[in-house]
Amino acid sequence: MWLLIIALYLILGIVILGVIAFKPRLFWPILIVVLVGTAGLMVKGYCLVDEYFVGCVILGGILAMLIGRIAPKGNKQNIRDYLHEKIFILMVVYMIIQSFRGMLVWNDLRLSRWVIYYLILGILMFIVTKKGFPVPEKRKMSLLISWSALIYFAAYLLHGFLSEAFRGISKWALQGNEWSGTAYAVFPLVIAVPAAVFLFENKKWFYYFSGLAVILISPLVIRYYDSRSAAIALITFLVFIPIKMGVRRFIPVFLIFLILMFFSNIDFGKYLEIFSAAWEHAFSMVGGNITAMGSDWGRFLHFKISFMATMENLKTFFFGYGINSNKFIMSQYLQTLLGVGSIASSSVQTTGFPALLIDTGWIGISLLFCNFFFVALKIFVQRNNLSNRIILLLSLFLTLLWFPITNLLDIMLFYFLIMPSGLLIQLGRRRITEQSPDNSVMKFAHNNN
Repeated sequence: MWLLIIALYLILGIVILGVIAFKPRLFWPILIVVLVGTAGLMVKGYCLVDEYFVGCVILGGILAMLIGRIAPKGNKQNIRDYLHEKIFILMVVYMIIQSFRGMLVWNDLRLSRWVIYYLILGILMFIVTKKGFPVPEKRKMSLLISWSALIYFAAYLLHGFLSEAFRGISKWALQGNEWSGTAYAVFPLVIAVPAAVFLFENKKWFYYFSGLAVILISPLVIRYYDSRSAAIALITFLVFIPIKMGVRRFIPVFLIFLILMFFSNIDFGKYLEIFSAAWEHAFSMVGGNITAMGSDWGRFLHFKISFMATMENLKTFFFGYGINSNKFIMSQYLQTLLGVGSIASSSVQTTGFPALLIDTGWIGISLLFCNFFFVALKIFVQRNNLSNRIILLLSLFLTLLWFPITNLLDIMLFYFLIMPSGLLIQLGRRRITEQSPDNSVMKFAHNNN
């Protein structure tokens, strides 16, 4: 079965490459579908699907440039765009260096995957910021995100249901093999819900019900996979959605949501307790009381270990230990703290913040956070209505909140949300117009003559 799936992915990637090369107008639409619609897919335990398809999109874009079907952009940069690009490039270069360092430290050539990964991100940033691939206007972009997320979540639910019903495999056993864990898999929700809310602005029924479908499939995903991170995100968005829609238009949506929530038997009160529990756990972690951390003791213990590990000396404080070191460093510290000998011989999976801190030190953390800062700044200063900015800033905040919950370092959508000219910034623009790539080439050639 795996050979068939891999063959289908390979064929689809080649098709994507060819389509974009000759139809550069489809660069952005296909890129959005790939980033949102393949976020949690795995092949034999490896989250490589989105990386492969994004790579095919990039190759298609490069081919389009080589055959002259697309031209460089002539837009002027302001100081915010300039600094954001430089910070993102610096982060990519730093991560590539740390990837080579990890290969040398652990003598593992498989870590070359991370070199390729960050090269892809760097090239993608260059293409979306410097080249004239036409960006869909906000309504079409929101529709693409919403439908991609809707199909993705429907497939996620169906995959778990059919596996349990006909294959005799638990939905939990699928995690880490055929599909990623729940916190990782539902991450597209952070951009899908804002896109759905923007669709409510349009009075046409197709856009309204497309947005509504995304909102209503969310509690089904939450209930079936018991995803706390998705519940937190949905609760947070529900508080702010009336600001965008208006109370009168929000009431029927909320009533349908309540009915669906009732029949799904979701205990949202349990998820709301997470906020108070997290506060208590933070104090428990500082005080060293591991037993007081509840079911999430592992996450909080990993945070504590990451601080301990990077405080070994100035080198580890600033630069960490190299990419992929977190698994082995965590194992060593867990053996010391807990006295569990079996842990020392196995790698430990952790969440995004401890992993990045151990691998790249506080320089890596700072570079990543700087990108969040510039995206927030750009959204804030956009000449857009206040409700749009609130929704997008909320999406950015939830993206940051997701980072300590699960390891998002190998999900390309995570970086594309905070990339210069990335998804959140594009949705925050007041007016996004499409231009014909053919006309762009004509103007470019005319200006050079």
